[in-house]
Amino acid sequence: MLKDHLSFQRKTRQSEPIPGREKEMHKNAAGGYVFSVDDKTRLERFLILGTDGGTYYCSEREHTIDNFKAILEYLNKDASSVLELTARLSDEGRILKNDTAIAVLSIAWANGYRKEVENVFDKIIRIPTHLFMFMDFIKQVYNGKFKSSRRMRRMLGNWYYNNPNLVYHVLKYQSRQGWSHRDVIRLAHIQPKDELMDDLFGFITGKEDKIPEHPLVEAFIKLRQARTAREATNIIKNYDVTWEFVPTQFLKEKEIWEALLPNLPLTALLRNLGRLSALGVIEEFSDNARYVADRLSDIDNIKKARIHPVNVGIAMHTYSEGRSYRGSLFWNPVRIIEEALEEMFYHSFANAEVTNRRFLIGIDASGSMTWYKVSNTPLTPLDAATLVSLPILTKESNSVAVAFDTDYKRLRVTKKTGWEELRSQISFGGGTDASLPFKYAIENKIPVDVFVIFTDNETWYGDEHPVQALERYRDRMGINSKLIVASMTATDSSIADPNDPYQVDVVGFDPSYPKIINEVAKL
Repeated sequence: MLKDHLSFQRKTRQSEPIPGREKEMHKNAAGGYVFSVDDKTRLERFLILGTDGGTYYCSEREHTIDNFKAILEYLNKDASSVLELTARLSDEGRILKNDTAIAVLSIAWANGYRKEVENVFDKIIRIPTHLFMFMDFIKQVYNGKFKSSRRMRRMLGNWYYNNPNLVYHVLKYQSRQGWSHRDVIRLAHIQPKDELMDDLFGFITGKEDKIPEHPLVEAFIKLRQARTAREATNIIKNYDVTWEFVPTQFLKEKEIWEALLPNLPLTALLRNLGRLSALGVIEEFSDNARYVADRLSDIDNIKKARIHPVNVGIAMHTYSEGRSYRGSLFWNPVRIIEEALEEMFYHSFANAEVTNRRFLIGIDASGSMTWYKVSNTPLTPLDAATLVSLPILTKESNSVAVAFDTDYKRLRVTKKTGWEELRSQISFGGGTDASLPFKYAIENKIPVDVFVIFTDNETWYGDEHPVQALERYRDRMGINSKLIVASMTATDSSIADPNDPYQVDVVGFDPSYPKIINEVAKL
């Protein structure tokens, strides 16, 4: 039993630090004392969760500034580690929105860590949207004026020179964030390395005598000259172009989307399922529905496309609702697509074997988990917590779930329980006492190998700290239970004891968290 550093016999109100641990704890935004997380954990939380929407206790601006300060402090300690971690999480598709990785890249550049930025630039800046966002971040950092340098020009030039899909990228992403390729080429003084690039740069800057000899450019021009949907459809079929090349006026036509379907990238397919159903491209028992379902459930394609499980969860929920988030588009959901989306959701997490350990999942249902939306999604932290808890609850037969605020409620969960069904069982919204999952297990004498708590770590209400309740549980039950805290916000707080090797922090939105839990459970 690990109790030499913490007296489980004593209870300390959460509004006070644990005696002897004062230097390791700080007061969270709700007024409770929690442990501070290390630099790496804080960075991971920011990258994966972001700061959009702020938190219940602070505005988006305050939350962002606080995280930027923490990132800069970490950069000043170990810039290479910061950027290598950022690049790895971005490249592995573990980040919900790549904006956060680009923000870290920009902060590092602006503070002089330019060699380190150049080393990872291509791993984070993969498409022109990322490039334009980086340019805009740098401009903001320098108070509205973009500052160039020899290293910056070389880095941007190499991005164009080494891009194997340059023609496709330049035509698909012509401008974003108020930036265009013309702006980047001008500011970076990028000189074409060959005739194709010379013609391509001339074409996008409006030189009429510069038309690259390339099938994608030919298709691009012809689509803009097309006058009817039938004409545009024939061009799509002959050139295998993707939907971003198609003029807006044709994107309401069924035949256009039927022609686009075979070459629609997986991310675009996921985003346009409602449109495809509304237009009748996907219908019950149709060949198109079976084709789309097969693509959605293809494990290799999911990993290759860096599909994030939260985005799949949102698509799953929206598609089943039969209307778009803003309510401007309506459709009849097709059953095989709904089933494929559910399969896709589980495939988008890292593969983890069933451990057959005994799990208790605690879902924080306090007011701070329901007040705001996460990362500009339609999800509250509580919505997200119920969503990402499903891979454990439905895979592990030996698992129970409890929702808590200042009281607890046992949740009904089976292998067939869906997100909406689980979420509908939770309707709390009061204060926060994160010791309750452990108290529930003590009172009901439930043998638990692994506690997994989904929370924003803003606990404050209880008469003992969560780690004290865990130690009491371990002593009463004679089980050295592990604790995994899945954070749902990018704060610097945790209910997990950093001195206990069997207590671990993960990020709730991280697609790899089931694998981490799997590894901890087997210790």
